[in-house]
Amino acid sequence: MNFTKLTNIFKNHKAHLKDYIDKSAIDFNDTQQIVELCNYAFSLE
Repeated sequence: MNFTKLTNIFKNHKAHLKDYIDKSAIDFNDTQQIVELCNYAFSLE
């Protein structure tokens, strides 16, 4: 998973996701952080 793949899935929320990733310092190699990021992305829908 990376930012580009994530924003392809959640195209309408790219700015929100970028802010969340920047504020939370998401490590795309950390499974738990990716789960939390996905949960946040789904909550935007």
